[in-house]
Amino acid sequence: MEQLLELLRQTNIILNIELKNGIVQYPGMEQKVIDMVKAYDMSDRIILSSFNHYSLLLCKQLAPEIRTGVLYMEGLYRPWDYAAALQADALHPVKYAVTPEWTASAAAHGIAYHPFTVNETEEMERLIDAGVAGIITDYPDRLAEVLLRRGAQAE
Repeated sequence: MEQLLELLRQTNIILNIELKNGIVQYPGMEQKVIDMVKAYDMSDRIILSSFNHYSLLLCKQLAPEIRTGVLYMEGLYRPWDYAAALQADALHPVKYAVTPEWTASAAAHGIAYHPFTVNETEEMERLIDAGVAGIITDYPDRLAEVLLRRGAQAE
């Protein structure tokens, strides 16, 4: 992680760090990750996400200035209310759990939608049209191409 933070330190890239502590607990992991993010002065460009929502709440208690995103697979009723209860800044649903109505409702409540794992350009297009604020992908180059093409079309 130190190598990645060093690599991204001089860029304007926003990095999502997923805390992999759903089944196996790693005591103190949240504090260690937060300390490293702060050491690289990247608190404003990091989003901490996890399927372990207790861990996300702890992250907010330890570092309220670092954004958090609630990872989830199932449908949640009024997920923006759930995110607010966790003091989370974003919802990170599986890509199938996104509709334009939900993204609009979440945005109206100050909660961003960042679906995962979106690797196909057609799916990226659909989600951008649905109003997501960001996309979690294994292929940021593909997403950059989509955004560039869409920006050129808008002009």
